[in-house]
Amino acid sequence: MKKKQKPIYIILGTRAQIIKMAPIMSMLEDEGIEYELINTEQHVENMDILLQEFGIKTKLRKLINNKNEAKSIDLFGKWMFKIFLLSINPLSIRKVFNQGRGIILTHGDTATTAWAAIYGKLCLNKVMHIEAGMRSHNLRKPFPEELMRRITGLFSDYHMCPDEVAVNNLKHYPGKKFNTGANTLYDSIMLANNVISTNSKEYVKIINEFKIPQKYALVSIHRYENIFKTDVLNTLVDLIELASTT
Repeated sequence: MKKKQKPIYIILGTRAQIIKMAPIMSMLEDEGIEYELINTEQHVENMDILLQEFGIKTKLRKLINNKNEAKSIDLFGKWMFKIFLLSINPLSIRKVFNQGRGIILTHGDTATTAWAAIYGKLCLNKVMHIEAGMRSHNLRKPFPEELMRRITGLFSDYHMCPDEVAVNNLKHYPGKKFNTGANTLYDSIMLANNVISTNSKEYVKIINEFKIPQKYALVSIHRYENIFKTDVLNTLVDLIELASTT
């Protein structure tokens, strides 16, 4: 008799998490493995569009009603309050984990990451942290990302680490550590290339419409500290200029 699969819950809250988790979700769907995709609404804009761009068929289920994403201290506080109210309501357990206890996949270093690990563990689920073990060893740089990673590590049963350095960073943490030797962001780029190949006519239309040259690079300066510190920003611009000429 085939053993019944335990429910899989992928809890995400930001656009970056969708981008980095897209390869895992795509692989689960290719293997015919069902999972629940849950959005904490930390980000609300373009979440469904991103899933569509990566060819993810599983529908995103929203936990709260949040019209404005948490992009300022005030809005982040309001979002956290809604999540707190959800967490202390005993009836919310069924809303979040509507298929019963299972395994939670939480990614990275956001507030959603830590909340999913804490709440999931308290509700007697197993927690798997994707991209685990990465450390700056300085709680203030970056903040609060470093803190979120450390909290998540304390509540995780399985730590999926990108390399041996990340594994060693978790030697004093509970749970099983795995060196995946993989970077899901790299996998996302490969997946995006496959999507582009599959929908080549559509993308050719976009390239022609915006007059995009054959050779180009898209640069994203992700963190605020990279913009607000002049020396760091100047270094990044110098590196970009160097890369563009080689």
